[in-house]
Amino acid sequence: MHKHELKQYASTAAQLNSLLVVLAGSGDEVSSVDRENLIELAEKLSGQVAAFLLAESHLPEVEHA
Repeated sequence: MHKHELKQYASTAAQLNSLLVVLAGSGDEVSSVDRENLIELAEKLSGQVAAFLLAESHLPEVEHA
């Protein structure tokens, strides 16, 4: 995967993570079980974003001809 793709994936994942956090904190429409599942998913996604950013930081710069 190229650096650009990693950045795009990480950005999208971070936005989805933010949305999940908002949903998890929303009112009574979300049951406590659903809220817990959303928070768990958001935490998992945060870990994936961190892993991708760490991997990206170790990739060599890709030179374009």
